[in-house]
Amino acid sequence: MTSKKIKKTSENDNMQDSDDSSSDQSDSGSELAENHEEIMIDFEGRNPSDGDFNGIKQLLHQLFLSAPISLTEMTNTIISQDYIGSVIKQTWDENMPEDDEDDNDEDPAFGVTTVLNLTSRKDTKFVQEIKQLLISKAEKHATDSVLKLVKNILSNDSINTGLIINERYVNIPAQISVPMLENLCKEIKRAVEKNKPYNFGYLVMPLKFYRKSGPPVEDLYSNPEEEHFLKETLGSFEFSVEEDTGVGGKMTQFRKILIIDGKKFPEIISSLSDYISGAI
Repeated sequence: MTSKKIKKTSENDNMQDSDDSSSDQSDSGSELAENHEEIMIDFEGRNPSDGDFNGIKQLLHQLFLSAPISLTEMTNTIISQDYIGSVIKQTWDENMPEDDEDDNDEDPAFGVTTVLNLTSRKDTKFVQEIKQLLISKAEKHATDSVLKLVKNILSNDSINTGLIINERYVNIPAQISVPMLENLCKEIKRAVEKNKPYNFGYLVMPLKFYRKSGPPVEDLYSNPEEEHFLKETLGSFEFSVEEDTGVGGKMTQFRKILIIDGKKFPEIISSLSDYISGAI
């Protein structure tokens, strides 16, 4: 499978290896260790493969935390549709010494950007669990009109509804999201041209953010580019996940669920580069 080059040079502080026990801490914005080094790293986007299973599953755990969702099944589905979506990998120098190449066997995934069809995969366990989670959260935290919209798009089998996953580790620069999401748009278009079920009427997009207690109250998004989507939503709702993270203090972690018109997704992405340039 041809890799999709997304070469982005970053000053990366304290790049983290992550497992289930440390994922919440890695995303909590904790202070960097003293005497850390700044290293220059190139990243690229590649099609997901079997070797990315642990990395993708950990990224999903970082997003969904302790929600009752079968992340193993979800991860396998992401890998199986390798014509849609990308994982972020480090670009290795072809001229690096042989000893250094031996250290790259694991080649971890630092991020994943993809879309899952909640309509065509309605009979899979993880999709049923996601739908149940979204509806239960909307019943508690959404307005009546947004709750009605959520229930409608998740039960209407005549219109494809997709779940956007745009997750990466906290130290990966936001600029990499532009080519990742642009690639996703191109891949969706190619899939539709081949009569695959990716002609989405609606897209559901979960976002992570922290609410800083005031005054003034301030919302800080884990992936800054995702603020660009807020003005284009058909509806949204949010809820605290503080009980899932065990992280207290002045910063409370939230999830926001956006409902987006699927036909507007390419238009939103086409203006993302300008937004990132101005916002970061």
